[in-house]
Amino acid sequence: MLKKLILKIKKTPKTPGIYIFKNQKGKALYIGKAINLRSRLKSYLGSQSGKTAAFLKKSKKLKWIKVSSDLEAIILEMKLIKNLKPAYNVRWRDDKRPLYVLFTNDALPRVKTVRLSQKVDGKLYGPFPSPYKLRKILKTLRRIFPFCTCSPRRKKPCLYTHLGLCPLESALGVKNPPPLEQRAYFKNIKNLQKVLDGKIGKVLKILQKEMKTHAQNQEFEKAQEIKNKIEQLKLFSEKPHIDQYLESKSLKPQLIRVQLKSLQKLLARSVLASIQNAPCRLGRIEGYDIANLGKTLAVGSMVVFEKGQPTNNLYRRFKIRKVKGINDPKMLAEVLSRRLNHPEWPFPDLILVDGGKTQVSACLKVLKKLSFSIPVIGLAKKKEKVVLPHIKVEPCRKKSSKVRPRRTPERSLREVTLALDHPGLTLLRQIRDEAHRFAHAYHQLLRRHSLTKSPKY
Repeated sequence: MLKKLILKIKKTPKTPGIYIFKNQKGKALYIGKAINLRSRLKSYLGSQSGKTAAFLKKSKKLKWIKVSSDLEAIILEMKLIKNLKPAYNVRWRDDKRPLYVLFTNDALPRVKTVRLSQKVDGKLYGPFPSPYKLRKILKTLRRIFPFCTCSPRRKKPCLYTHLGLCPLESALGVKNPPPLEQRAYFKNIKNLQKVLDGKIGKVLKILQKEMKTHAQNQEFEKAQEIKNKIEQLKLFSEKPHIDQYLESKSLKPQLIRVQLKSLQKLLARSVLASIQNAPCRLGRIEGYDIANLGKTLAVGSMVVFEKGQPTNNLYRRFKIRKVKGINDPKMLAEVLSRRLNHPEWPFPDLILVDGGKTQVSACLKVLKKLSFSIPVIGLAKKKEKVVLPHIKVEPCRKKSSKVRPRRTPERSLREVTLALDHPGLTLLRQIRDEAHRFAHAYHQLLRRHSLTKSPKY
């Protein structure tokens, strides 16, 4: 293998990129990044360290992905480690937990760096292997999209406020800041999240569209400000291709396989075990959500993922007809019962609902009433807890020495908290978020048509 590895390394380009060492079965052993791929990989040939020698001995394949900047390399490395879970990346050399970027749940979100050993309340992005690189990225991005890191209790402006890198109102913890400034701050936060998610191309398109709008309205100062942001972002990462790498023919199937396998292991002991003769596969997963505003125009959505990928032509949307008022569990029950009355639609291997124990219980009652044996789980939004069926086994007392004790299963529901970088949870969140998006898109469509009194949809 060493001779083949040397020949392979000689062919690698002298550009920034990601490299992946794999075993015979194609499973990732180690993922790393480098500014110069060839130089970095050559250094492994002379390495005698325990970890390096261990994965080099098992490595049978070497793959690399060229990128255009160090930023892309950092974000792509983060995403691949999070999804593929290489055996030699998760063994951290010290006692520290991996580093994440936290967007808090405050009225105006703060941006912080945290480790998973801490209690967090907000949205996380990561993990980032290098604290130095992460802080360097945030320092650069803050000049493009100013954000706040201060405590909401702070009463005096911080140094970053005077430098124009921290909005004054958010730094001072004002309860009701001006709507325009609040809207501008939320735009910065959303753009920052997209950049950390690797969607730099989408951010550039949004900024270019805003620049054209301001120019058409003769707001030339605002247009110039946005143009400066575009130029800085392009310098930061000239060719945003991260999404393309993750969608590539070689990587995407592997990411999906890891997610499905991880989810299968999670469900095998509880969900599938709680249903007799349940299928041990996840070929078709259906996600359900409800969208409503007040007592009118409540709708439900059904999204379909086949083999871990969305199948848009199988999506369905429902108007809530029977339930009056705001009652998400009953609405979910109505949507599910109407869906099950369509035998021409293939039945799912798993049902995922947006919600906790109450929503899952409502769906289980519908399935029992219609005599269906389909696994149902829930995903609560606040702390991303997965709701699973749980079988409690209680041994009976012995009546005589000749009679064996019997076990009485008692089915209930339990909440499971998974690591935020768990591949199975990543897939569940993707399905949940897609169901949420589809439901709210239909709800907004109905609202627009109700305001213009257009024909009903």
